[in-house]
Amino acid sequence: MNKRFKFRTDIKYPEMESETLHNGKRTYFTPDGPATSVTTILSTLPHPELDRWRERVGESEAFRVSKEATDIGSRMHDRLEHYVKDEEYIDTGIPEEAFAKRMFQLVKTTGLSRVSEIWGVEVALYCHNLYAGRTDLVGVYNGIPSIIDYKTSKFFKSSKYLDQYRLQLCAYAIAHDEMFGDMGIKQGVLLIGTRPNPEYNIPAKLQRVIIPEREMEEYKVKWMDIVENFHKEAA
Repeated sequence: MNKRFKFRTDIKYPEMESETLHNGKRTYFTPDGPATSVTTILSTLPHPELDRWRERVGESEAFRVSKEATDIGSRMHDRLEHYVKDEEYIDTGIPEEAFAKRMFQLVKTTGLSRVSEIWGVEVALYCHNLYAGRTDLVGVYNGIPSIIDYKTSKFFKSSKYLDQYRLQLCAYAIAHDEMFGDMGIKQGVLLIGTRPNPEYNIPAKLQRVIIPEREMEEYKVKWMDIVENFHKEAA
């Protein structure tokens, strides 16, 4: 493990297999049985702005843009995971690596510099057989035990476009409490690498979003309502 970080080794996070179907829906195989992924449940919520954008640009262009964003995000995530684990990262050679590398450097130096202790990397979490997922990092951020996720974006996101990210982190926090008891996780942290724009000489930037305890409690309630409705409709 990376000697730059202090690692807590007494928490034993489980290994969980998952399966993604051709329609993008993912299922995790937890000790309590199969559980739908957090991202799959979130995908069932209305996305009016995204729907309007797809209609405006057309399916072909929407697919191209989405794939590019996914490739950049995957490369940045992989770089950060390898960095935290102190493992060598092998450049894939795809064009998206250039953007991903710049965003990685920024998240690494500006975002992860506030992590004082790491509990787990790429942590699989589940809440009974209601839902499951995987968060990028669990640890202590700015002195507070936190659920930490890396994201990528073309631009800085306004608060109203961050709700699903808030719900996602709160889902993981609830699952962590269910699995290990109250370990003081009172905060969610989003480290969002925003893409550079060479055409306008705009560098990559970091958007750091802190979800404090009061807000976490509010979104936990919202998340469990969403999970309840999801399973009612699926029944």
